[in-house]
Amino acid sequence: MVNARDALLLLGVARSTLYRYVASGKLSEIRRRVMTTRGYRHQCLYLKSEVMKLKAWRRARREQFIHWQQFHDMSAEEVSPPEQVES
Repeated sequence: MVNARDALLLLGVARSTLYRYVASGKLSEIRRRVMTTRGYRHQCLYLKSEVMKLKAWRRARREQFIHWQQFHDMSAEEVSPPEQVES
């Protein structure tokens, strides 16, 4: 298991994005009570296997977007069908 700080570093996302992943069910959160100098606090933990799967999913989505963007940025001449030859 990894804590929130480590999950943020592994995923490279903001804390709000991490919470959104939990709310949408993409990531499971395990809360545990921890005694600190200021009293009891909740510590959020995440399964490392789920964090790594989510990281791989994010990488695949990013690569898919980059591929789409490169295709979209091509000029019309590059993607137009070949001219038909009259018989």
